Amino acid sequence: MNSVASNIEEGYVYVVNNKAYLSEALASYASLKRAMPAARVAIITHPDLFLCIDEIIWVPLASSYDGPIIKVEMARSPFKRTIFLDSDTLILGSLDSLFELMEGFDLALAQEPTRGWDYETSAPGPFVELNTGVVVFRKSPQMEAFFADWKNRYYLMREQKNLKNDQPSFRETLWFHRNLRHATLTTEFHLITGKGASTAWHVKLLHGRDDLPGIAATINQDLGPRTYNPGWGVVMPPRGRKYWIKDYLRLTVRFWRGLLRPATLRVRPNPVRWW
Repeated sequence: MNSVASNIEEGYVYVVNNKAYLSEALASYASLKRAMPAARVAIITHPDLFLCIDEIIWVPLASSYDGPIIKVEMARSPFKRTIFLDSDTLILGSLDSLFELMEGFDLALAQEPTRGWDYETSAPGPFVELNTGVVVFRKSPQMEAFFADWKNRYYLMREQKNLKNDQPSFRETLWFHRNLRHATLTTEFHLITGKGASTAWHVKLLHGRDDLPGIAATINQDLGPRTYNPGWGVVMPPRGRKYWIKDYLRLTVRFWRGLLRPATLRVRPNPVRWW
């Protein structure tokens, strides 16, 4: 078991606070190592949850947390450039190219599919909410200040506005830290399954509590513009005269299957209540 903080250039980080989420993170870790055997990984958690897995760097939580703001502990990453992953992720391909973004940016995230912003905040409506399930960042004094401010704003907005999710406070914090350069991830590098998503090329990461292995079996069968819809699966748009018979038959079968046998969504609940 390696519990000594290191100063490695690049690596992946999970943050968990109980056995249930640790078990989930280890399943994600297994998929990550299949895709990237040489990847360095750290898990930030309570010391009593440390396991004898030498390939993982174990980092103790700084304190206990109430709610999803525990993610702020990603700031304790032992890596100079970090890709933080939620525990409910499945890795399908290499994510290492995301580290290259940190040559010109301070952090990178994907947009929240539900476009959350219908709440009172200092950030204007067009300043989109980002999904904190995958966060790419590089260490710097500016990022340390950002994480500290995010934590403070989370508890303030939770108390004053009853906003229990961590993303509204992340959005407002980023608005006030406009000195930070942030990039937007494409759905190929962070496809959020719960609300449906559009993509085009090889999807490398799935995030959500749906049947991720089932989605993985079909999401990359045909590349090109396509959507994933919960309950319906992957839907390709018509692709012209060359494929019209195949596309027509596929859409017809999908339509009648959905009409006669409505899909049952296999959604995993959170292991424990976050808030």
